[in-house]
Amino acid sequence: MATKTKREAKKAADETPAAKPGPQAPILGLAIEAEPAVVRIGWIEDPELAPDRMLRPGDEEAIEGLARSMLEVGQLQPVLLERIGKDRYRRVFGRRRIAAAQRLGWTTINAVVTPPLTADQRRDVVAVENIQRQGLTPVEETLAVGDLMRHRAIPAAVQLARPLGPECGAYAGKVIDSALVMDLQEASSPAQEAAKHDVLLDPRVRARAAEQVAAMLGKTVAWVLDRLYIGRLGEKSRRLVHEGKLPLTHARGRYPSA
Repeated sequence: MATKTKREAKKAADETPAAKPGPQAPILGLAIEAEPAVVRIGWIEDPELAPDRMLRPGDEEAIEGLARSMLEVGQLQPVLLERIGKDRYRRVFGRRRIAAAQRLGWTTINAVVTPPLTADQRRDVVAVENIQRQGLTPVEETLAVGDLMRHRAIPAAVQLARPLGPECGAYAGKVIDSALVMDLQEASSPAQEAAKHDVLLDPRVRARAAEQVAAMLGKTVAWVLDRLYIGRLGEKSRRLVHEGKLPLTHARGRYPSA
């Protein structure tokens, strides 16, 4: 067999390999399947809506440190991408890893690639991945838990299968069944968000949603409820929790029910 020329070897190295063979696996414990791949960084687009992580002071230094680590030991964790077309991918999470790879001059990055995701699937993945990171502040955890609670609101109401309480606004007295779920799926995004807000006002729905979120995260229900209590605090109190000056137990004491 003839030996490859340097030009041929470089071309082969630059080409993006196909997805590695093997069984598909769920992502972060959610019912979303994907496959590993090596993807050209130039084919990756940023998400259209919220970023996969809150920007905070020190991000630039963190990216520089990550780039040094990746140079020394390689990329230890893949990024998650959504395939949106031929040679087109949308980042679901992994902003820092992609930025670090770009600073190193890498043309490809290790990834896990999913088929097109629904908006709720994408938000679920981002929220779960955010919470599973190390070094997240209680306030950041609260934002992610709040997202997951809203996403679980309708499934929890369906599971309840009973008329909702009088506190649920337009949905008071209604049973959330498959027909109503289909109507909501066809409704506008603001209408869907309003429905999630209203059904979560029923404490039975809220309790079931908290149980589902806790199972998704591998946390206790009490841990989820603690984060919900933070979300009900005023701006000053949330800042004190963020700074570690107001313990979660005290925050919970201010609002004894979720």
